[in-house]
Amino acid sequence: HQLSFDQGAPVEDILFIPSTFMLASAGLNGVLIWDILGGSGSISDISDSSSSSSSLSPSANKVKTEEHDDDEDTEAMRDEQEEDEGEKEMVDEATELKERIINHSSGPSGTIKPIARLQNHQKAVTTLRFDGTKSRLLSGSIDHNIKVYDLQTFSVTHTFKNHAPVLSFDISHDNSTIAVGMADGVLSMRKRIIAAEGETVLPPPSSIYNIAALGPISEYKDRLDEAASFRASLSRGASEFDFRIDVPKKVRLEVYEGLLKDHRYKEALDSALETKNPLIVVSLIETMMASEGLSQSLDGRDEEELLPLLEFLTTEITDPRFSSQLITLSHIVLDTYAPVIGQSFVIDKLFFQLQDLLHQEIKTQMLMQQLNGVIEMIINNATVSQPN
Repeated sequence: HQLSFDQGAPVEDILFIPSTFMLASAGLNGVLIWDILGGSGSISDISDSSSSSSSLSPSANKVKTEEHDDDEDTEAMRDEQEEDEGEKEMVDEATELKERIINHSSGPSGTIKPIARLQNHQKAVTTLRFDGTKSRLLSGSIDHNIKVYDLQTFSVTHTFKNHAPVLSFDISHDNSTIAVGMADGVLSMRKRIIAAEGETVLPPPSSIYNIAALGPISEYKDRLDEAASFRASLSRGASEFDFRIDVPKKVRLEVYEGLLKDHRYKEALDSALETKNPLIVVSLIETMMASEGLSQSLDGRDEEELLPLLEFLTTEITDPRFSSQLITLSHIVLDTYAPVIGQSFVIDKLFFQLQDLLHQEIKTQMLMQQLNGVIEMIINNATVSQPN
């Protein structure tokens, strides 16, 4: 007869619980506890089953002999008869045990039902281990956790959090060290220490070795020693043979620079106008002209958003340093928002003021160009009329 244990999902690991007829299996749906003898009975039945199974031991099946007879032949015959009876009793008990295992199964196929389901993990359980005393069951899962169960109550007593899914782990016989292999190729080694009050604690990983990326563990230990030596040298200060290398600090972008980098042109222009610095505003306008983002920064503005821009243009358009860029910007603003004239007194006033300043500035530049042409002609004539 064949027994079957239906985990309901792929089985990742399996362990027999010591001194019992129970076993634990791990899979996608957690940890299942099975009772080979008691089937779906309660956990308390396990101790009864295990105690009854001790009768399989030859020492438990010895039959009390009668008092020795003076006749040696009669005594030998009695001993032989008692041995035969003891062997027969052992065979009968073994047969009975086999029948109990077969008869408790749920159906002709012999499928055993679990007596407990430990669903303390959020994802699939990959590994099962016992601690050094065999009194605790440990389970590792891809949810990054290792959980410790009491085998008497199957309740969680401890939980160890890791930084990556746990694929496999093992614990030393004295419960002092646990090694955890994770999905990112890292082997984490944790060592238990004794606290001041005498309580045992498990600190964060004292050493982590990236097996997948860097090579043998011995190399990591050497690097850890080198790092510890370097940190110790920093506390002592620099010597005359040391060189100091200053690492340049990362330049932090201004708000308008970050917005411009993210192509948020309208917000970038508003942020630059808040600085009240014409150099920043004009530089930003030139950058947006080159990237064709100027039209996006001007479209869709309401009265509150248009007011700072018009105030800036009416103030700075007459500055010779910025007049060329601001004249172009003023033409775009006037053409874009001419249809909304008459809806706001403040905006209308700034519009007409900007228009007058724009005409005056254009006229002034035209006069300056004419004057520049006259001066160049006079200089050229003077140069030609000079004798060689």
